Amino acid sequence: MISTNNIKDQISTVLEQANFKGSFLAANREGIIYAGSYGLANAELNVRNTTSTKFRIGSLTKQFTALSILQLVENNHLTVNDTLDRFIPDYPRGKEITIHQLLSHSSGIYNFSNRSDIMEWYKSSMTIKETIDSFQHQPTSFNPGEKYEYSNSNYVLLTYIIEQVSGLSYEVYLKNNIFNVLGMNDTGYDNESEIIINRATGYYYKDEILNNAPYINMSIPQGAGGLYSTIEDLYKWDRALYGDNLLGEKIRADFFTPNIENYAYGWMVQYFGNMKVLFHTGGIHGFSSFICRFPEEQVCVIALNNYSQDISGIAVQVSQMILR
Repeated sequence: MISTNNIKDQISTVLEQANFKGSFLAANREGIIYAGSYGLANAELNVRNTTSTKFRIGSLTKQFTALSILQLVENNHLTVNDTLDRFIPDYPRGKEITIHQLLSHSSGIYNFSNRSDIMEWYKSSMTIKETIDSFQHQPTSFNPGEKYEYSNSNYVLLTYIIEQVSGLSYEVYLKNNIFNVLGMNDTGYDNESEIIINRATGYYYKDEILNNAPYINMSIPQGAGGLYSTIEDLYKWDRALYGDNLLGEKIRADFFTPNIENYAYGWMVQYFGNMKVLFHTGGIHGFSSFICRFPEEQVCVIALNNYSQDISGIAVQVSQMILR
């Protein structure tokens, strides 16, 4: 077995060779075996990333949205077989589209991120209903339930359903029912007008020159990609998913059950040799994120980056090192 010190040194070498910029955490069933940060949280002020730096996590948000829906199911407020017309009576094909299909990206609903004017549109301030209105009259790509097609619109609709059923804003629902429960005090819904201590700035390289990431109004992503977090808080999230604090065992199994093309509810499910792995990537202007979990081995790798870097390969490499 590789010693903890050797693993730490090997992970550091991998991250340095990849010129990783962000925060990185790796854990096994005994606990955290590596947590470190690289690069700058703010290049203009020369502020370095730390393990407490808050990054936008993009589509990792979908896990929290999906779990919120399952909490509402567990508490008998809805079922995954409920159809969309229960919540938006005039939604086209709303009598055919189920919550299950929204959760598993099998609804066929047009992905608003595919708009031809998306970069300009992202600059707009919108209510969630205005965002829904912007895509609901687009034709579906296929009959609901027929196949898999990733669509951020699905998770905006799920955000709306959470708010309608709970009577709370999405932000408050997550805070009351997930973040406060787990002590995730450095996680929340991102709002560019608020002062958020330790929040990273997003960047990208163009012709080897560092640039500020394009602006996105955070009223748009909602439960498809609107959260920020830290590696330390996401580790708390990982550990909580082995217990019953958030969901009972029976419905927690549904959270991780693969559907069409192995997409569960906010997770991809695959096998790494004979080991089951749950993972998801995230990307939002200037930020990229990745989490992978090996539930049988209780191994978890989390990477958060604020330089638009492809980090999934780095995380997979580290996972291989821990599991061998």
